[in-house]
Amino acid sequence: MLIITGFWHYGQFLQYKVEKQFLLSVLSNIFSGTAIFNHTLKNEIIKISMSTDNINNSLVKNEVDLSQIKENLEVISRSAEYLMKMVKRIQDFSKEITLQETVNYIPDILKTG
Repeated sequence: MLIITGFWHYGQFLQYKVEKQFLLSVLSNIFSGTAIFNHTLKNEIIKISMSTDNINNSLVKNEVDLSQIKENLEVISRSAEYLMKMVKRIQDFSKEITLQETVNYIPDILKTG
């Protein structure tokens, strides 16, 4: 949400421009993060699907190789663990942030920056 408080006050246009650029930056980060998340999620699901197919095929053909089944189960376990860690990291980053509004003067900001 972009709030425009008016252009007649000193610095309001600058405030609008900074807020708009910040919003565009945030949206860009959200879109790229979502693309990375979707890619990772798809890859892990493919690993799980292929492993379950391998186990199922060996059982259907009565060609049970316990070492192969164990290997496929380990792939499933690692992928599930990785997905759980990823969900935890997303939860940690998506906690609510409280912003505190303050009055700042541009010359003071430029001196400290």
